[in-house]
Amino acid sequence: MVLVMTREIRNHIIGWIIYIGYESSLLAFSGATKSPIFNYLAYYIVYILLFYSFYILLRIVEGHKFYVLKLITGTLFILLCYHLARGIIYNLLLKAGNRQGYWNYLRETNFGVYTARATLFMGLSFATWKATFAYKKVKENASLREEQLELESELTLAEIKYLKAQINPHFIYNTLNYLYYGLEKKDEQRARALLLLSDVLRYNITDIPPSGFVPLKGEVKNIFDLLKLAKLRFEGHCYFTAKVTGKINGYVIIPMILGTLVENVFKHGDIYDPKIPAEIYITIDDGNLVFITRNKIKNAKTRDDRPNTGIEFARRRLTMYYKDHFSLDVGVRNSIFETELKIFLL
Repeated sequence: MVLVMTREIRNHIIGWIIYIGYESSLLAFSGATKSPIFNYLAYYIVYILLFYSFYILLRIVEGHKFYVLKLITGTLFILLCYHLARGIIYNLLLKAGNRQGYWNYLRETNFGVYTARATLFMGLSFATWKATFAYKKVKENASLREEQLELESELTLAEIKYLKAQINPHFIYNTLNYLYYGLEKKDEQRARALLLLSDVLRYNITDIPPSGFVPLKGEVKNIFDLLKLAKLRFEGHCYFTAKVTGKINGYVIIPMILGTLVENVFKHGDIYDPKIPAEIYITIDDGNLVFITRNKIKNAKTRDDRPNTGIEFARRRLTMYYKDHFSLDVGVRNSIFETELKIFLL
């Protein structure tokens, strides 16, 4: 707090030096009658007091009842004090010059000019107060926005942990049933399925790094493990193609995005038609990821018409982490459901 106040005071001092230097330069170049430095110093002290008196008045009456009335009354009082102070200084300077006293302040000078000059400094004071008020509001809004983002991030991480705790429970339940009924056979195929399931569980239960990002290579491997496991569970009676183009090493991505879109294919798509297999394409080109899924839509009897919370969850998290550096398009064409995700990876 002391540091902030010190910086603010320093900025005010610099501002006054610049302003007084500017006016003094104008007087010097205009060839106006020169007066002793003490004269200028005395009057500028009055202007500075006027400036901060009006600034304090604005802060005091802000938000109060009868705001306008109090502001007008306070302004008139400050102007009265200003003219009294100028008159006293004028009187002292005249005495020093063996001239008449206070009456000459009103008679020999333009009273309206001094009032206009006072209005100028009160206007500068008002502008400073407004700028300070706006700056504080911007800082408060930025702080609130930062707190909101932190809360959203914490909420998202909590949602991810919740999802990790029940990663596709139906899929795991059916797979475990498959393994259970095949235990007595003890063949190599089921042993392989058990190993794949172990890898999938291990990956999805592992804690997320504090950064919120995981290697893209791990996400892609997890997807292919899920696909292999599905092939084994359905004994080859599910049909899909998957292809990766480009180098995936060295890139990171937020977790539970690609897997969510793949899971959406199994949950809502018809993957049992060999003529129309599901398609999954992953392309990396100079840090740009394009992830596409296509699948035949289930018929009316087997289709799940509940809202697709998985895609909305993915979109919400993508917006939080990637802002405007991603696009997620979802649509249906010729009874084919398609998702296309584009991300500029970090």
